This record gives sequence, C-alpha cells and structure tokens, in this order.
Amino acid sequence: MAVFSFQKPDKVIMINSTDFEGKFEFRPLEPGY
Repeated sequence: MAVFSFQKPDKVIMINSTDFEGKFEFRPLEPGY
C-alpha cells in the first residue's frame, strides 16, 4: 500500500485491502482509489 503511505489517518478501516482496491468506511480523499 505505497499509495496510502502519505495519507494514513486513524479513521481508516480497511475492510478489503488489495493493491489497488480498498473499501473504507469513510469517503476517500480522491475519487478513483
């Protein structure tokens, strides 16, 4: 997850963590992730 190395808030809860697909319980900062 080098893409999220610059944005890792404590509210991030990875439900399905993959290389390019990650479903979080919060709205992502940029649409497209």
